[in-house]
Amino acid sequence: MNSKHGRFFCRYPFKHAQVTPNDPAMPCCRFNHHFLDKRDKGNITDFANMFTDIREKMTNNEYVAGCWKCYEDEKNGNFSMRHESFELWDNDDVEFTGMEIVVGRLCNLRCVTCDSDWSNKWDSDSKDMGMNIRDKYVNEYDLDNIDVGIFKNIQFIKVTGGEPFLHRQFLNLIKRLALSGDAEHIDIEIFTNCTFYPAKLDETALLKFRRVDISLSVDALDEQFEYLRKGADWIKSEQIFVQWLEQHNNKNSPVNVAVAATVGILNVLYIYDLIHYFRGQHGLNVMLQTVFDPKHLGIKAYPDWVKDRLEYMVEAQFLQFHKKAEKFDKYHKKIRGMLKRTGSNASVEDLRKDIDKLARIRGDDPNATFDRLWKLLKL
Repeated sequence: MNSKHGRFFCRYPFKHAQVTPNDPAMPCCRFNHHFLDKRDKGNITDFANMFTDIREKMTNNEYVAGCWKCYEDEKNGNFSMRHESFELWDNDDVEFTGMEIVVGRLCNLRCVTCDSDWSNKWDSDSKDMGMNIRDKYVNEYDLDNIDVGIFKNIQFIKVTGGEPFLHRQFLNLIKRLALSGDAEHIDIEIFTNCTFYPAKLDETALLKFRRVDISLSVDALDEQFEYLRKGADWIKSEQIFVQWLEQHNNKNSPVNVAVAATVGILNVLYIYDLIHYFRGQHGLNVMLQTVFDPKHLGIKAYPDWVKDRLEYMVEAQFLQFHKKAEKFDKYHKKIRGMLKRTGSNASVEDLRKDIDKLARIRGDDPNATFDRLWKLLKL
């Protein structure tokens, strides 16, 4: 980022769009569609005339409300997607070169940080929790009717869900791009819950892409993983991980595997174990994202005395001797940023109510599963 850019400028709205089956297109996955101005809305086939209000505000170095998550990350001293935009693109021209496709909400899991907007498996839990849900959902983005010609200048595609490998139209799109030859100039990143490995025909098409980044959504190991990613089986997911790792280690394969972990109040004391396993043992990059929603699962909402105790334990974990300790430094720094005091004096008991309510619905025991946390807090 050079001196001409103000602290609110980001290249995503000038280069990229996220499309979803149930909301208007947005500049990126962290932008909230409720903050879109009417001048921001449009169709990706007319990209130049989308995000007009956002682009004007950024050019004038004005605060953009929908970008608050990146501002929060930066306030904590962490690398944000706004920062990332200056690594992905070297100019500010309006040109549609990047795309995120939310392929739909079909999923086989009920992750605790999710809801019915992103997983059809959440519908029953949402009703039992008294959450607001839409009257009608579109379960799958209409990719079959997208002209592959729109991808002629696309350099990378990010794919999220739901679970992408459950979506027939997404798998069809992979094969269409492979057949058209467009896959050869596209880097594709797929966020998957580590419960699927593609069938042979889909794998063959996937390997036609210039680069394939497989980001495994794993937030903990063992029983903590199964609680956070409700419906998953750690042993089976570890077997799927090994299949992806074989592609990662094949020098003739375009596949690169990483781990994408969300960090919240429940798993913050288990992240060191996850990093030790994936980064320390297997040499994979681990991406840490802060949980902001739902509020009761994010660290920020908890009182400062909770953050102080968590910081003490995290320091003890990361400062223990390890021969590859330098590999963990950036993660240590990021988690410290998440544990900064915010002046909150919220009631832990009140914040726990929704954790306990969902646990009762599902027959889970958060006290036993996350005993490190609750013993530390003596609750």
